[in-house]
Amino acid sequence: MESILFLKYRRIAVLLICLVTCPVMGQGKLKRMLQREDYARWQVMTSEGFSNDGRWCSYSVRYESGLDTLFVKRTDGKKQHAFPKGTFGKFNGNGRFACGNDRMQLRVLELETGKASTLENILRYEWVADGRYLLFCQKEGEMQNIVLHDAKGREQLKIENIGAYSVSPSGGRMAYTTNNDVTATSGTVNFDGILSIREVVSSTAAAFGKPVWDKGSKAFVFMEVSKSNTEDVGKVHLYRVDESRLLTLGVAANETVPKDLHLSLNAELINVTPDLKRVFFGMK
Repeated sequence: MESILFLKYRRIAVLLICLVTCPVMGQGKLKRMLQREDYARWQVMTSEGFSNDGRWCSYSVRYESGLDTLFVKRTDGKKQHAFPKGTFGKFNGNGRFACGNDRMQLRVLELETGKASTLENILRYEWVADGRYLLFCQKEGEMQNIVLHDAKGREQLKIENIGAYSVSPSGGRMAYTTNNDVTATSGTVNFDGILSIREVVSSTAAAFGKPVWDKGSKAFVFMEVSKSNTEDVGKVHLYRVDESRLLTLGVAANETVPKDLHLSLNAELINVTPDLKRVFFGMK
Protein backbone atom coordinates (compact mmCIF):
# COMPACT_ATOMS: atom_id res chain seq x y z
CA MET A 1 0.00 0.00 0.00
CA GLU A 2 2.81 2.42 0.84
CA SER A 3 4.59 1.68 -2.44
CA ILE A 4 1.50 2.56 -4.41
CA LEU A 5 1.13 5.88 -2.67
CA PHE A 6 4.78 6.61 -3.29
CA LEU A 7 4.43 5.97 -7.03
CA LYS A 8 1.46 8.30 -7.24
CA TYR A 9 3.43 11.01 -5.49
CA ARG A 10 6.33 10.66 -7.90
CA ARG A 11 4.08 11.04 -10.90
CA ILE A 12 2.46 14.16 -9.52
CA ALA A 13 5.85 15.66 -8.79
CA VAL A 14 7.09 15.06 -12.32
CA LEU A 15 3.91 16.54 -13.71
CA LEU A 16 4.25 19.66 -11.60
CA ILE A 17 7.86 20.12 -12.69
CA CYS A 18 6.83 19.95 -16.36
CA LEU A 19 4.03 22.44 -15.87
CA VAL A 20 6.37 24.88 -14.21
CA THR A 21 9.31 24.57 -16.56
CA CYS A 22 7.56 24.47 -19.95
CA PRO A 23 6.43 28.15 -19.95
CA VAL A 24 9.97 29.20 -19.11
CA MET A 25 11.37 27.22 -22.03
CA GLY A 26 8.77 28.65 -24.45
CA GLN A 27 9.49 32.31 -23.77
CA GLY A 28 11.12 34.24 -26.64
CA LYS A 29 13.40 37.21 -26.58
CA LEU A 30 11.91 40.58 -25.71
CA LYS A 31 11.03 42.68 -28.78
CA ARG A 32 12.71 46.03 -29.29
CA MET A 33 10.56 49.10 -28.75
CA LEU A 34 9.80 51.18 -31.86
CA GLN A 35 11.82 54.35 -32.17
CA ARG A 36 10.94 57.55 -34.01
CA GLU A 37 13.37 56.74 -36.84
CA ASP A 38 11.55 53.44 -37.47
CA TYR A 39 8.42 55.21 -38.69
CA ALA A 40 10.17 56.32 -41.89
CA ARG A 41 10.54 52.64 -42.85
CA TRP A 42 6.81 51.99 -42.86
CA GLN A 43 5.29 51.55 -46.28
CA VAL A 44 1.90 51.22 -47.96
CA MET A 45 1.51 49.21 -51.15
CA THR A 46 -1.32 50.13 -53.56
CA SER A 47 -2.36 48.35 -56.74
CA GLU A 48 -2.52 50.77 -59.69
CA GLY A 49 -3.61 48.75 -62.73
CA PHE A 50 -3.06 45.95 -65.25
CA SER A 51 -2.19 45.84 -68.94
CA ASN A 52 -4.95 44.72 -71.29
CA ASP A 53 -3.39 41.28 -71.79
CA GLY A 54 -2.91 40.79 -68.04
CA ARG A 55 0.82 40.19 -68.39
CA TRP A 56 1.87 43.36 -66.56
CA CYS A 57 0.72 45.12 -63.44
CA SER A 58 1.63 48.39 -61.78
CA TYR A 59 1.68 49.20 -58.08
CA SER A 60 3.00 51.97 -55.90
CA VAL A 61 4.91 51.75 -52.63
CA ARG A 62 4.57 54.81 -50.44
CA TYR A 63 6.79 55.55 -47.46
CA GLU A 64 6.42 57.87 -44.48
CA SER A 65 9.69 59.45 -45.62
CA GLY A 66 8.13 60.45 -48.97
CA LEU A 67 10.51 58.29 -51.04
CA ASP A 68 7.59 56.81 -53.00
CA THR A 69 8.16 54.50 -55.98
CA LEU A 70 5.93 53.28 -58.80
CA PHE A 71 6.67 49.75 -60.02
CA VAL A 72 5.74 47.99 -63.26
CA LYS A 73 6.11 44.24 -63.03
CA ARG A 74 5.39 41.24 -65.21
CA THR A 75 2.81 39.04 -63.54
CA ASP A 76 5.10 36.00 -63.87
CA GLY A 77 7.73 37.90 -61.86
CA LYS A 78 10.44 37.78 -64.53
CA LYS A 79 10.77 41.53 -65.19
CA GLN A 80 10.32 44.67 -63.14
CA HIS A 81 10.83 48.41 -63.73
CA ALA A 82 10.92 51.08 -61.03
CA PHE A 83 10.04 54.78 -61.29
CA PRO A 84 11.03 56.84 -58.22
CA LYS A 85 8.37 59.44 -57.43
CA GLY A 86 6.25 58.01 -60.26
CA THR A 87 2.58 59.03 -60.46
CA PHE A 88 -0.44 58.59 -62.73
CA GLY A 89 0.82 55.44 -64.42
CA LYS A 90 -1.19 54.21 -67.43
CA PHE A 91 -0.87 51.27 -69.82
CA ASN A 92 -1.74 51.96 -73.44
CA GLY A 93 -2.87 48.46 -74.40
CA ASN A 94 -0.11 48.06 -76.99
CA GLY A 95 2.97 47.21 -74.96
CA ARG A 96 3.75 50.66 -73.56
CA PHE A 97 3.45 52.34 -70.18
CA ALA A 98 3.71 55.98 -69.16
CA CYS A 99 3.86 57.86 -65.87
CA GLY A 100 4.65 61.31 -64.56
CA ASN A 101 6.74 62.50 -61.62
CA ASP A 102 7.20 65.54 -59.41
CA ARG A 103 9.68 67.14 -61.86
CA MET A 104 7.09 67.59 -64.64
CA GLN A 105 8.62 64.70 -66.57
CA LEU A 106 6.76 62.06 -68.53
CA ARG A 107 8.45 58.65 -68.66
CA VAL A 108 7.42 56.35 -71.52
CA LEU A 109 8.42 52.68 -71.26
CA GLU A 110 8.53 49.86 -73.83
CA LEU A 111 7.45 46.98 -71.61
CA GLU A 112 9.28 44.09 -73.24
CA THR A 113 12.54 45.78 -74.18
CA GLY A 114 12.77 48.00 -71.10
CA LYS A 115 13.65 50.99 -73.28
CA ALA A 116 12.49 54.23 -71.67
CA SER A 117 12.32 57.82 -72.90
CA THR A 118 11.70 61.06 -71.03
CA LEU A 119 9.65 64.11 -72.04
CA GLU A 120 10.16 67.36 -70.15
CA ASN A 121 7.77 70.06 -68.88
CA ILE A 122 4.65 67.92 -69.17
CA LEU A 123 1.50 69.27 -67.55
CA ARG A 124 -0.90 66.49 -68.52
CA TYR A 125 -1.01 63.39 -70.69
CA GLU A 126 -3.28 60.56 -71.86
CA TRP A 127 -3.42 57.69 -74.33
CA VAL A 128 -6.00 58.20 -77.07
CA ALA A 129 -7.45 56.19 -79.95
CA ASP A 130 -7.16 52.88 -78.06
CA GLY A 131 -3.55 53.65 -77.14
CA ARG A 132 -2.29 54.30 -80.66
CA TYR A 133 -1.33 57.89 -79.80
CA LEU A 134 0.16 59.63 -76.80
CA LEU A 135 -1.37 63.08 -76.28
CA PHE A 136 0.25 65.53 -73.88
CA CYS A 137 0.23 69.19 -72.91
CA GLN A 138 3.74 70.63 -72.74
CA LYS A 139 4.89 73.95 -71.31
CA GLU A 140 7.25 75.89 -73.55
CA GLY A 141 8.24 79.24 -72.11
CA GLU A 142 5.00 81.14 -71.52
CA MET A 143 3.09 78.92 -73.94
CA GLN A 144 1.27 75.65 -73.46
CA ASN A 145 1.21 73.37 -76.49
CA ILE A 146 -0.64 70.20 -77.36
CA VAL A 147 1.59 67.50 -78.90
CA LEU A 148 0.62 64.13 -80.36
CA HIS A 149 3.07 61.21 -80.69
CA ASP A 150 2.52 57.94 -82.50
CA ALA A 151 3.42 54.47 -81.18
CA LYS A 152 7.09 54.97 -82.11
CA GLY A 153 7.39 58.32 -80.34
CA ARG A 154 7.29 60.41 -83.52
CA GLU A 155 5.53 63.78 -83.42
CA GLN A 156 2.38 63.78 -85.54
CA LEU A 157 0.70 66.98 -84.46
CA LYS A 158 1.40 70.15 -82.50
CA ILE A 159 -1.02 72.95 -81.60
CA GLU A 160 0.55 76.00 -79.99
CA ASN A 161 -0.90 78.50 -77.51
CA ILE A 162 -3.50 76.05 -76.32
CA GLY A 163 -6.14 77.54 -74.07
CA ALA A 164 -7.98 74.35 -73.15
CA TYR A 165 -8.76 70.97 -74.61
CA SER A 166 -10.95 67.96 -73.98
CA VAL A 167 -10.85 64.40 -75.34
CA SER A 168 -14.18 62.86 -76.29
CA PRO A 169 -15.56 60.03 -74.10
CA SER A 170 -14.88 57.60 -76.97
CA GLY A 171 -11.23 58.68 -77.08
CA GLY A 172 -11.40 59.13 -80.85
CA ARG A 173 -11.53 62.95 -81.02
CA MET A 174 -10.28 66.04 -79.27
CA ALA A 175 -11.81 69.51 -79.08
CA TYR A 176 -9.59 72.48 -78.28
CA THR A 177 -9.47 76.24 -78.00
CA THR A 178 -6.50 78.57 -78.38
CA ASN A 179 -6.24 82.08 -77.00
CA ASN A 180 -3.48 84.58 -77.65
CA ASP A 181 -3.13 88.35 -77.94
CA VAL A 182 -4.32 88.35 -81.55
CA THR A 183 -6.67 85.49 -82.40
CA ALA A 184 -8.74 82.91 -80.56
CA THR A 185 -9.69 79.70 -82.33
CA SER A 186 -11.69 76.56 -81.69
CA GLY A 187 -11.14 73.31 -83.50
CA THR A 188 -11.30 69.54 -83.42
CA VAL A 189 -8.83 66.72 -84.10
CA ASN A 190 -9.88 63.30 -85.34
CA PHE A 191 -7.70 60.40 -84.13
CA ASP A 192 -9.73 57.61 -85.71
CA GLY A 193 -8.78 56.54 -89.21
CA ILE A 194 -6.76 59.23 -90.97
CA LEU A 195 -5.42 61.81 -88.51
CA SER A 196 -7.04 65.17 -89.33
CA ILE A 197 -7.57 68.61 -87.79
CA ARG A 198 -10.39 71.05 -88.50
CA GLU A 199 -10.80 74.66 -87.40
CA VAL A 200 -14.35 75.39 -86.27
CA VAL A 201 -14.34 79.15 -85.66
CA SER A 202 -11.89 81.98 -84.96
CA SER A 203 -12.17 85.50 -83.59
CA THR A 204 -9.92 88.50 -83.00
CA ALA A 205 -12.31 90.11 -80.53
CA ALA A 206 -13.31 87.20 -78.30
CA ALA A 207 -11.95 84.52 -76.01
CA PHE A 208 -13.16 80.92 -75.94
CA GLY A 209 -13.73 78.68 -72.94
CA LYS A 210 -12.94 75.00 -72.43
CA PRO A 211 -14.93 72.66 -74.71
CA VAL A 212 -17.25 70.10 -73.11
CA TRP A 213 -18.36 66.92 -74.92
CA ASP A 214 -21.71 65.22 -74.83
CA LYS A 215 -21.64 61.63 -73.56
CA GLY A 216 -22.11 60.21 -77.06
CA SER A 217 -19.03 62.02 -78.49
CA LYS A 218 -21.18 63.57 -81.24
CA ALA A 219 -20.86 67.23 -80.23
CA PHE A 220 -19.05 69.64 -77.95
CA VAL A 221 -19.99 72.99 -76.43
CA PHE A 222 -17.81 76.00 -75.70
CA MET A 223 -18.43 79.59 -74.60
CA GLU A 224 -17.40 82.84 -76.26
CA VAL A 225 -16.96 86.12 -74.39
CA SER A 226 -15.77 89.48 -75.63
CA LYS A 227 -12.28 90.63 -74.74
CA SER A 228 -13.20 94.31 -74.49
CA ASN A 229 -16.94 94.91 -74.92
CA THR A 230 -18.40 94.65 -71.41
CA GLU A 231 -21.94 95.00 -72.79
CA ASP A 232 -21.57 91.85 -74.90
CA VAL A 233 -23.21 89.08 -72.89
CA GLY A 234 -21.52 86.34 -74.91
CA LYS A 235 -22.38 83.36 -77.11
CA VAL A 236 -22.87 79.63 -76.69
CA HIS A 237 -21.49 77.41 -79.46
CA LEU A 238 -22.41 73.78 -80.11
CA TYR A 239 -20.45 71.98 -82.79
CA ARG A 240 -21.86 68.75 -84.24
CA VAL A 241 -18.82 66.70 -85.29
CA ASP A 242 -21.06 64.07 -86.88
CA GLU A 243 -22.49 66.75 -89.19
CA SER A 244 -19.57 69.25 -89.28
CA ARG A 245 -22.08 71.93 -88.30
CA LEU A 246 -21.76 74.85 -85.85
CA LEU A 247 -24.84 76.09 -83.97
CA THR A 248 -24.59 79.41 -82.14
CA LEU A 249 -26.83 81.06 -79.58
CA GLY A 250 -26.45 84.77 -78.98
CA VAL A 251 -27.41 84.99 -75.33
CA ALA A 252 -28.25 88.69 -75.54
CA ALA A 253 -31.02 87.89 -78.01
CA ASN A 254 -32.81 85.82 -75.40
CA GLU A 255 -35.21 88.14 -73.58
CA THR A 256 -35.38 85.90 -70.51
CA VAL A 257 -31.70 86.52 -69.70
CA PRO A 258 -31.14 89.42 -67.22
CA LYS A 259 -29.16 92.23 -68.79
CA ASP A 260 -26.69 92.47 -65.93
CA LEU A 261 -25.46 88.87 -66.36
CA HIS A 262 -22.69 87.52 -68.57
CA LEU A 263 -21.66 84.04 -69.64
CA SER A 264 -19.38 82.10 -67.34
CA LEU A 265 -16.42 80.28 -68.90
CA ASN A 266 -16.55 77.69 -66.11
CA ALA A 267 -16.75 74.40 -68.00
CA GLU A 268 -18.03 72.56 -64.92
CA LEU A 269 -21.34 74.39 -65.32
CA ILE A 270 -21.91 73.10 -68.87
CA ASN A 271 -24.09 70.09 -69.60
CA VAL A 272 -25.48 68.76 -72.88
CA THR A 273 -28.60 66.60 -73.08
CA PRO A 274 -28.25 63.25 -74.92
CA ASP A 275 -30.47 64.41 -77.78
CA LEU A 276 -28.19 67.49 -78.27
CA LYS A 277 -31.24 69.78 -78.20
CA ARG A 278 -30.51 71.51 -74.91
CA VAL A 279 -27.42 73.00 -73.32
CA PHE A 280 -27.16 74.04 -69.69
CA PHE A 281 -24.58 76.68 -68.80
CA GLY A 282 -23.71 79.19 -66.11
CA MET A 283 -23.94 82.98 -65.94
CA LYS A 284 -22.49 85.45 -63.51
